[in-house]
Amino acid sequence: MVVEMSVSWARYSEVSVSQGKLVENLTDSSTNISKKIIDLLNSPKPEIYRHEIRVKGEEVGELFLMKNIPLDNDVTIHSLVVNDVNRGHAYGTKALLAVERKLSEMMVCNFWAVNLIINGRGTYFLLRAGFTPSQNQGQGELNWFIRGGQK
Repeated sequence: MVVEMSVSWARYSEVSVSQGKLVENLTDSSTNISKKIIDLLNSPKPEIYRHEIRVKGEEVGELFLMKNIPLDNDVTIHSLVVNDVNRGHAYGTKALLAVERKLSEMMVCNFWAVNLIINGRGTYFLLRAGFTPSQNQGQGELNWFIRGGQK
């Protein structure tokens, strides 16, 4: 099997994150939870970029980032998925740390994450990855988290 190598955009430890590609149609790799988040944002069609999470050249997951959500020059995690067989190695957390470093270099204002209130597993993951709940971005059914503490 030939694996197409994508350009590494960010790296942390053994984990690399590819340069993002604009998502034209979320139904290709999105879940119902992801679609619900988009609907609840009350934003015109957000710019969402798909990034591959790779370890030793093998794709182990994917990360979707939204540009200029909730504010200009902010980036928000739309969703992050690590393949079942690759879980338990902190690849998702390391991918977020790689992205945080890259966004800091790019002078992005804030690095956010959003999930549905009913998504306890997602909330637990974000807290473990160092995100803190935001008091400024509450929107009904969504929980907002920010990396680096409330600003």
